[in-house]
Amino acid sequence: MAAPLGIVGAIEIDASPWIEDNLWLLETIEKDTFMVGTAGNLEPDKPEFKEYVERCHKNKLFLGFRYGNVWNRNFVGLIDNPVFVDGLKLTAQLDLVLDSGNPRPDLIAALVKAKDKVPDLRIVLEHTGNLPP
Repeated sequence: MAAPLGIVGAIEIDASPWIEDNLWLLETIEKDTFMVGTAGNLEPDKPEFKEYVERCHKNKLFLGFRYGNVWNRNFVGLIDNPVFVDGLKLTAQLDLVLDSGNPRPDLIAALVKAKDKVPDLRIVLEHTGNLPP
């Protein structure tokens, strides 16, 4: 249905808090030629982040992860946490994307601060239509 409209592929964005769902999704979308990647669900401030992001990164379809105003997470409160920033640095080193959803002015300011701290970090800002005027 999408091909006649010029759409050549889709990227899945993971909404599951279960860490193993990242790997399950990678295995699932590998079988579908229309799927060109996924942005998973990882937490850069967690001790297991390095292990999980490197594990997921082994699959070329893993493009990055979502972290923003979702799942009661606090990007704004973590942007000055050195462990969180180190996770963002690793994300940039692996050439992965930080997908940030549900923006508010404070999240936008924190994303700018993240970019200042990690200049090579690629950021996708989703759901901007929900941004309060």
